[in-house]
Amino acid sequence: MSAVTSSLRGPFDSLRRKDIIDWVSLILGKEEMSGVNAIAVRGISGIVMGSIVAHVLNLKLIVVRKENEDSHASYQVEGLSSDLKYVIIDDLVSSGRTVKTIMQDIKNSALGRYINIECAGILLYTSHAYNIAGSPVCYALCDNTTTEDRRQN
Repeated sequence: MSAVTSSLRGPFDSLRRKDIIDWVSLILGKEEMSGVNAIAVRGISGIVMGSIVAHVLNLKLIVVRKENEDSHASYQVEGLSSDLKYVIIDDLVSSGRTVKTIMQDIKNSALGRYINIECAGILLYTSHAYNIAGSPVCYALCDNTTTEDRRQN
C-alpha cells in the first residue's frame, strides 16, 4: 500500500514529476500562452507541484490560501506583482469551484484590484477534467500519454 495519495502522486514520483514539467513547458510554448510569467496554486498538492514547476521554468508562484485556512501568514493571496499573466496548475477539476475561487481571490485581493493581471488558462496534471463555463482555456495531462505522444498531436 502506498502512503502517497493520488493527488500527490505526480509531485512525489520523480518520473511523473519530470513528465509534468515537460508537459507544462510544452503547453506554455503555445501561442495563446504567450507571456505567461506565473503559476497560481491552492492546497498542498498545488503548492508542491506548482513550486517545483515554477522553479524549473523560472516563473513566479502565486499561492492562494483557502478561506479560514489556519496559517501564520496574514494574506490570503501571496506572490502578486504587477503585470502578471498566470496559469492555474491543479490536479483535478470536478465542479470548477476551486478554479473560479482562485481567479476571484486573486482579482479581489488588495493588490489584485490595482495591477494588470490575467488568467491565461488551467493546466490539470491528471486526466480528471470537466468543462468549466466561463473559465479560460483548459489543458489536461492524460495519465497514459507521454510528453512525446503529446508533441505529435
